[in-house]
Amino acid sequence: MKKINRIVYGKRNVIIIAFRGLLNRLVNLYKQINRYLFFIKSNKESPKLVVYPKITDMNELIDVYNRLSWMYANDPKFKIYISSDLLFDESDPCNLPYQENYINFKSSNIEIVPLDDLNNLLKISTNILIYKYKAIIKLLLSKNFHKIEMIDPLYYSLAESNHMKFSYYNLLDKTTKQEYKEISKANFNKFKQVHHDKNESYIFVTGPSFSRYKEINLNKNSIKIVCNTIIKDTEFLDHIGGPDIITFADPAFHFSSNLYASEFRHLVLSTVQKYNCYIAVPQATVPLMLTHYPRLKNRIIGLSFNQCINIPDETNLAVKPSGSIITFIMIPLASAISSKVYIIGADGRGKKENYFWKHNEKVQLTSLMDSVYNTHPSFFRDRSYSGHYKEHCKYFEQLLRFGESKGTKYSSLTHSYIPALIKRS
Repeated sequence: MKKINRIVYGKRNVIIIAFRGLLNRLVNLYKQINRYLFFIKSNKESPKLVVYPKITDMNELIDVYNRLSWMYANDPKFKIYISSDLLFDESDPCNLPYQENYINFKSSNIEIVPLDDLNNLLKISTNILIYKYKAIIKLLLSKNFHKIEMIDPLYYSLAESNHMKFSYYNLLDKTTKQEYKEISKANFNKFKQVHHDKNESYIFVTGPSFSRYKEINLNKNSIKIVCNTIIKDTEFLDHIGGPDIITFADPAFHFSSNLYASEFRHLVLSTVQKYNCYIAVPQATVPLMLTHYPRLKNRIIGLSFNQCINIPDETNLAVKPSGSIITFIMIPLASAISSKVYIIGADGRGKKENYFWKHNEKVQLTSLMDSVYNTHPSFFRDRSYSGHYKEHCKYFEQLLRFGESKGTKYSSLTHSYIPALIKRS
């Protein structure tokens, strides 16, 4: 526990974080050089993925097997090879202290192969999944370097968790990706049609001041947009008459195999079933969600990435990525329909805080937080919380100014440290 606290809440060593970031950029640059140096063409065949290097520890084998089972949803289109001489007994219970069990041997597309097969598999692979990041040194002079993808949770920052979040989508063909986009577009149009006469939206986020929601005179003819584990508070959900849309986007807390993310997704399913609401997520996560949870097909709205600030509409269902769900999805989505947007619970970060920002304890899965830390340690280890917050505040102001230029008015109804919301409180 002390080690976890140091990783999560300890003082940030910005020099080491910057050094790891530089190494990550150099690795990505060399991947591109490798591609052009050997005139590599994209492989349009069925994806073949190889885990590298050989795994010699049973706990690590179970860990990798389970992560990949979640990431690729046991999809038979993908063939995944893990090199190991260990015997995986299907009758034995899997030791997964921090993860939900996604291993399904009957439908698994994962095969454990002996070391002798590894070199041949590397040649025919579509992707080489690096589980021990130092192993890339052995591939530096190889024609296969351009294929590497990091799945080592000790590598760097969001590299591993984002790969878990987006890897399934990235390997799909263009036709399949377009089919998922059409699902999102159809659901967005239905959502907009249902709420076309609602000029006000209420955005509820998870800061400490969220608890003051009962003091707000909520317009019943409005859109209620919630995020993340706020759906844990069933008293709140009943008070507002249920959410109209749930938003979430975090790789470690929402699209992972860890226990926190698994429990959160179960909450999403039960909330959608009870209130018949929609969910809004990054478009690249829609295939992963629908493969695991097909019942969400008529309720999921995926938003693509746009380089510039954008309010999504039928012709361009896209938003500019940002480091917080409120600026990433909630405000752009509210602005797409309403002329007045009210924000509750966006407290921001006090000067003496040593995390991203404080969260309301009532809407956190506190008992499962360790499962996130242990599954994705580099996600926390390599984050500069103060730097992240400065960028968050800067972009918040840019986004609200853009929305105001389009005729939308924004107001914060609760306390906030965020300068853009202090101005509009």
